Amino acid sequence: MRNIISTTLLALTIFISQGVAADPLETFTSESILGSKKLHKTLNGKTWIHEYLKGEFEFTFGKSGLIENHEAWKGVRWRVISPNEVILGSRNGSKMIFTFDGEIKTFSNINWDGTPTSGRAKKTK
Repeated sequence: MRNIISTTLLALTIFISQGVAADPLETFTSESILGSKKLHKTLNGKTWIHEYLKGEFEFTFGKSGLIENHEAWKGVRWRVISPNEVILGSRNGSKMIFTFDGEIKTFSNINWDGTPTSGRAKKTK
């Protein structure tokens, strides 16, 4: 009986310490949802330049949700997570977040290896 009470108390303590999940209606505003849609629409299918260790590497935010045209990022998925942020997830579980400026023309991030990097939209002709 003591074991059951101890286990129940432990479970209740863990449950209470986790807190209540935020209400999506309070967490997400119509402005943030519209901003996220705008970012997705702006990035989807567009090519960018990633500036890393004095080199420049092109990549495309593929319409399939995968990064394209960047050999080292083959199989990397991308997803908009806020009106100015995109998360990239590699096949090995690593994550990288791009934070875009207000005009969605540049981004900054910390690369997979911890190196601060940045990037810019590729100019179209």
